[in-house]
Amino acid sequence: MDDTRTRMQVWITSWFWLLAAFGTGVMIWTAAIPADEKGSILLGFSAARLILLSGLLGLVILCLLGGWLSFRNRHVVEKINDWLTGSKSRQFIQAVAGVFTLIGWLAAFMPAYWFRIYQFYFVRLQPLLVWLGLAGLTTLMMIGSHGLKNRWRDWKDDLKNQKELLRAAGITFLIFALIWLIAATTGLGINAEPYFWDEASVPLLAIQIVLCTAATLFLERRVFSSERLKDRRLVKGSIFLVLWLFTFLLWYVTPLKHSYFAPGPRPPNYLFYPYSDSEFYDLAAQYILIGQGVLNGIPMDKPLYALFLSILHAIAGQGYEETINLQIAVLALMPPMLYLLGSQMVNRPTGLLMGLLAAFHQRNAIAATPFIKVSHSKLYLTEYPTALLLVIFALFAFRCLKKGEKKISWADAVVAGGFLGLAMLIRPNALMVLPFVLLLVWVANRRQIKPWLLSSAIVVLMVTLTVLPFMLEIPKGFNEPYLMIKIRAILETRILTDEPRGFIPLEKQVAGDLPFQMGENEQSSFALLDGLERFAYVPRHFFHNMIMTIMLLPNTFALHDLRHTLEAPYWKDVQQWTGELPPGGLLFLPFNLLVLAVGVGAAWQRNKAAGLVPLMMLPGYFLANSLARNSGWRYLVPMDWVVLVYFAIGLLVLLGWVLEWLGIDLLRKWQPAFSEESISNFHSTKRWNRFMTPLVGVIFVLVGLSLPLNKVFIPDRYPPISPLTLFDNLNAAGLRIDREAFREFINSPNAYLNYGLGLYPRFYPANSGEPQPNLPLKGRPYPRFTLTIVAWDTFYTVLLPMEDAMPNFPHGEDVIVMGCKDTREPFIDAYAIVVLSDPPQVYQRDAKTRLVCPFPPLAHQP
Repeated sequence: MDDTRTRMQVWITSWFWLLAAFGTGVMIWTAAIPADEKGSILLGFSAARLILLSGLLGLVILCLLGGWLSFRNRHVVEKINDWLTGSKSRQFIQAVAGVFTLIGWLAAFMPAYWFRIYQFYFVRLQPLLVWLGLAGLTTLMMIGSHGLKNRWRDWKDDLKNQKELLRAAGITFLIFALIWLIAATTGLGINAEPYFWDEASVPLLAIQIVLCTAATLFLERRVFSSERLKDRRLVKGSIFLVLWLFTFLLWYVTPLKHSYFAPGPRPPNYLFYPYSDSEFYDLAAQYILIGQGVLNGIPMDKPLYALFLSILHAIAGQGYEETINLQIAVLALMPPMLYLLGSQMVNRPTGLLMGLLAAFHQRNAIAATPFIKVSHSKLYLTEYPTALLLVIFALFAFRCLKKGEKKISWADAVVAGGFLGLAMLIRPNALMVLPFVLLLVWVANRRQIKPWLLSSAIVVLMVTLTVLPFMLEIPKGFNEPYLMIKIRAILETRILTDEPRGFIPLEKQVAGDLPFQMGENEQSSFALLDGLERFAYVPRHFFHNMIMTIMLLPNTFALHDLRHTLEAPYWKDVQQWTGELPPGGLLFLPFNLLVLAVGVGAAWQRNKAAGLVPLMMLPGYFLANSLARNSGWRYLVPMDWVVLVYFAIGLLVLLGWVLEWLGIDLLRKWQPAFSEESISNFHSTKRWNRFMTPLVGVIFVLVGLSLPLNKVFIPDRYPPISPLTLFDNLNAAGLRIDREAFREFINSPNAYLNYGLGLYPRFYPANSGEPQPNLPLKGRPYPRFTLTIVAWDTFYTVLLPMEDAMPNFPHGEDVIVMGCKDTREPFIDAYAIVVLSDPPQVYQRDAKTRLVCPFPPLAHQP
């Protein structure tokens, strides 16, 4: 007993004196901060600085006094020991010390620019805050010293029971390290390819990870573990809804900025409108709404997203922001679905952490719009919807494989196959996920061939039934199914070519604004390759996809904000990046790989092969990317959530070990052996399997059938109309044209007269435009108003030369366009645009222009 008291006396005395030593260093640090000479009153220090130094000196003296009293008086030691060992006081002290440690960590590594106009105060308070952090950390360590020997023995015994986890984590870490070693020594995945070699996934900030983890621990301990919330289903449903609402609000309040795919806001309406790929998908949706099918029968490989956009427009109207708000309400299901996946793979806190990390990761993607190329939930792009569908597929594939250890889960197999089929109808790359997951199913059931064959057959059948109706449709103007058209297009434009089409240089996609000069096309320096050499680009792109996905995790000590984080070369100029890491990266990279490896090991320990479903999806999707010469950027978005899944698992496992070693029993009760209850609660009854499973399968088939058949049920909004009828409508609207002049115009070559839906009104001053040289909205030497007309035959971009923008122009109204088809570029050089509103609006070219095609070229302002 005396030995214990003596040791405790030494610990407490050392603790006080250590704090005094830290305080002395902090005083020196505070005094060394450059002073403002204008406010100095004594020894060059201002009154505020002197007060701060006096306070620090007082705290140091108190620490020295506490150390002296502890050294001389055992009653003081016993009193402090009672505080540290008492149940309630111990928990309170641990909580306060934990908060102080967090504050000190933030103060030590947060750059002053976070505090904007208050950074002057932060710089002067930083030493004090760091001291608080050191005090909190040493307090936790001192509290943890009680019973350390016993806990250390128990911890080692516990690790012996974790052999399966450690073995799986070790193998995974070696694989990760081998991949990085190959990349570092050979440049594979680092040395740039000339085409579609893009930057890393949008980063997740270290401060966000810490705050999400802290929120998870607090909510689980203080809210969801309450005795009032005994009903697991109620808690699970509540977390799902609250997480969805939080995600929606977080994304909603993150402002949309000018981007390549949604430039603006532009006059005359000063609103955002889609552009490039986003515009293409939206036009496909518009043709569904006007009764002419997906993109008027023109082949496209993302028909389900077009159908999804058409539904959003039918509900929210044509406004971009209104439609986007509805879209993020749907896509905000991503974090809750990850919560369900994590809670079934491990436990509730893990799922909650996965969801929170995913919410902030997507928030960062929206906020990063002005700085790098992005694809996120506030753009008309397909990557994030694909990610949502793949997460749902992973959830049901996990359930199917987990339950398949005992018997086949028919319902889960049907739902998994159906959602994978839907994902393929948004991005066909999802197809490559299937063989990797089926391989995993075979490994899990290699001794039971029948369950493997049956479950695999169900998944493959549902995928086939979902995608086949669209894939077998013969598009307008073709004599073969879309499936063959798509395969040929990939071969011709991405694989069997030395100059892949669709390449957009980095500098022309990063929020480029008005002035734009078109450069000369660069000639390919590659000779034609034969045989397997032609596919040498595949491993380079594959490794690049893997590396760029890992880089979303923090890899520096400094707690930079998003803008400064994106200054790293693998975001700023990935083409020139040679593998160098920021300061601290050589420590953080192995740590991140270790956390991921522990996450994989824990998932394997609890669920065996089922826990590897998300991991096996990753190489499959990235292999599809690599075959199509895609790596980095938005091509990572459909699968970068896998990193969040295993990072969340590994982080909580490691955190639990550390806290257990410190004597803080915070996570032990959340880490029981895997229980079948979480699966069985969600699994189907026999009645569901008998009646509802076929019904769910039919629903997926009907969704697939709706893509080629939607035009059968939606009436044509813009049937063909004769030129004379349109001529009468033009005159009735107020555009007075002589009949003879009209006859001369309509008989001239390339004359264009049509009516349809007018979309995306924009006005550009002279020499301004959007950053792509081969699209009609590029910079031109004259000011003009632009519009897209969706007509019965096809869609066109319309250019109307104007000196100034009109006050506003209705978006989504019926219009008549009269002009000439340009012979060199795909746009209409307009003579007049008539809006068929009440009353009609007429916008006409310079009255001196003769109504005969082609119009004289414009080299200056009209």
